[in-house]
Amino acid sequence: MELSEVKPGQIILVEREIYDHYAVYAGGGEVIHYAPVVKGGEACVHRAGLERFLDGADRFFVPYLPETEADAEMLLRYHVRQSSMVQDMMDFFCNSYEQGALKVYTAAETLKRAIAKIGEKMYSLLFNNCEHFALWCKLKVYASEQVSRLCEFFKTMLLRNMTQRYHRFVVC
Repeated sequence: MELSEVKPGQIILVEREIYDHYAVYAGGGEVIHYAPVVKGGEACVHRAGLERFLDGADRFFVPYLPETEADAEMLLRYHVRQSSMVQDMMDFFCNSYEQGALKVYTAAETLKRAIAKIGEKMYSLLFNNCEHFALWCKLKVYASEQVSRLCEFFKTMLLRNMTQRYHRFVVC
């Protein structure tokens, strides 16, 4: 996708080495995202140039998110089982939508919500990161597939550790 095809208010992401970094495209080659203004600084929501957002990457992605309430309704009726993680996220979004917690904002509304958050300094890797911020701007939900994957990994490691310990103490 070319930059000229991206509308202000759309969510974009760039793949980093160990995580994906999310932002709301603001137009004019700028984004609004949750990140430090200077490397090593405190993370806050701010406007930055696309080059700074890319931080050396040569491309970015526009993830599929519903653009209208009709899109959300379609996802609710037709989501497909691809993997347990994708299914878990789809279940989360569908349940949120059914309960009225999820609202699909237009690109203009998404951008307005992002601009309103500029200056916020309440970053939390687990509860309020760049993905949470971007999805809240677009869908009114705080969610992060990356945090869900991380929690799933730690849960698996904990269960594996507990299972190994249990087996050490079983006497036959």
